[in-house]
Amino acid sequence: MKKFIIITLITLLMAMATLAKDPETFSVQICEQKVTTLGKITVKFLEVLEDSRCPPNVTCIWAGNAKIKISVKKGRKAAKTFELNSGLDPKTIVYEGYDITFVDLRLIPGEQVKVREFPKTVTLAISKHKK
Repeated sequence: MKKFIIITLITLLMAMATLAKDPETFSVQICEQKVTTLGKITVKFLEVLEDSRCPPNVTCIWAGNAKIKISVKKGRKAAKTFELNSGLDPKTIVYEGYDITFVDLRLIPGEQVKVREFPKTVTLAISKHKK
């Protein structure tokens, strides 16, 4: 019985350590904000500064880059703005001990791909910063 309890505890600790390392991925629509579960950081998607990415179903020499501006804050601290890129640096910023990484930028589901001015959704990932 002791061996079973010890093995169970070790398994649980290893699972918790693995979960703590996995980034939280979340999506935010333009001009909206989300509060992350990890770190309780508020992220607002302010604007798309640049989007030169290759359109779907087209073969391009260069994949292009999407550059976005986000605002982040934790608790009552003043918000800070950052720029993130899909294909160039910086793809990740460090804020209050957390890495926030650009994952994807896409049109809101159901919108036509040809019109690039439609509202967009950005997918970001947040994880504990590794020193």
